[in-house]
Amino acid sequence: MYDPDEGTSPQVEQTKTLIRDKAKALFGHFGYSKTSIGDIAKACAMSPGNLYRYFRNKQAIGQAVVESYFLVQGQRMIDARNSPGRSVEARLRMTITAGVTHLVEMMGDNPRLFEMAEFLCEDPGGAELMDRHRDWMSEVLSDLVLEGVGSGELDVPNAPEAGWDLLLTTTAFWMPQALVAWHDQTKILEDLQRVLDRVLPGMRARG
Repeated sequence: MYDPDEGTSPQVEQTKTLIRDKAKALFGHFGYSKTSIGDIAKACAMSPGNLYRYFRNKQAIGQAVVESYFLVQGQRMIDARNSPGRSVEARLRMTITAGVTHLVEMMGDNPRLFEMAEFLCEDPGGAELMDRHRDWMSEVLSDLVLEGVGSGELDVPNAPEAGWDLLLTTTAFWMPQALVAWHDQTKILEDLQRVLDRVLPGMRARG
């Protein structure tokens, strides 16, 4: 059965990636709840018993799928944060926009992504994964605000908490359940920019 130590083998990691990617495609087509372990095993040309050597259950596969989304989203946010020659305010906008843009793209590729979000909220392991990612995003944004305060560009009370405040302000844009019901999904990013136009200027230092 499942052995965490197996993850050290490159061949095992390759097989786990195959399982994750096949599951991602099935979740996107049929939905998370309607996809079974048997379906995933069949897509991977293996038996359910063999699949259990790599993942203890469907929830663990679901977490691996979501984590793969988070890794790509996180890298895009880091790339935006590190953009050279940009003001802190511009990089805050770019970092938030990069994260939301990735989510919108994923929803386009996988319209059932909201089911994965519901799974995350209901599963203890998934909820923990989501909390870690949200805390990481908050830290990335807070570090940028602190940089801006240190350079004199921004003037923000409780700067270490500013990242969390920005996430709260833009909560709807980070929730697939909200985005799938958006009044006009083609305007999600446009609406985000309008919100940021209201929020970010208020963080500027007054000279």
